[in-house]
Formats: sequence, structure tokens, C-alpha cells
Amino acid sequence: MLTIKGTTKKGQNMIESAKHFEGYTLDDVYTSYSFAKRNAFTDCVHMAQAENGRNFHICSHNTFGFSVAWEVENGMRIETPKSSYLILC
Repeated sequence: MLTIKGTTKKGQNMIESAKHFEGYTLDDVYTSYSFAKRNAFTDCVHMAQAENGRNFHICSHNTFGFSVAWEVENGMRIETPKSSYLILC
């Protein structure tokens, strides 16, 4: 997991991106999706629960993948198809 300070320009941009709301579930953003997407989404939900996350939502998606974000005690978490981020606030 990459940790980024929320006071940096990159951190501020990532927080703004994470604030975008596209839906709560894969059904909110896809008419159909692969088994791999479903498994990845389930893994993200479990991570958020383990971290006592709040405001879990899909913040970005396209045909190839999706990104989710949630709030944690010390910042914002973002999971993308390629990376995991903690943006410290």
C-alpha cells in the first residue's frame, strides 16, 4: 500500500477523485460484470470492513476495472485495479 500525505498536491487530487460517487455496488455501474470483478469487489468490501471503513463507494469505473474509496480513522483509502493507497489527512 502506498501512503501519501493529504497535504501534498497529489494527495489533494486523490482525495478529490475519491469524493466522486458512482455507486455503492457493481450493479450500480455495470449491467453485467465478470467473476473476477465480483471477487475483486468482495475483497474491497472485506478490506473496508476490516479497517472499520465508512462511506464505502465506487469512485471510478470503466469497462476494464473500477476504483473504490472509503474513509478510515486517519484518512482516505483508495483501491484501484493496480494499486492500494492510504491518503493521510
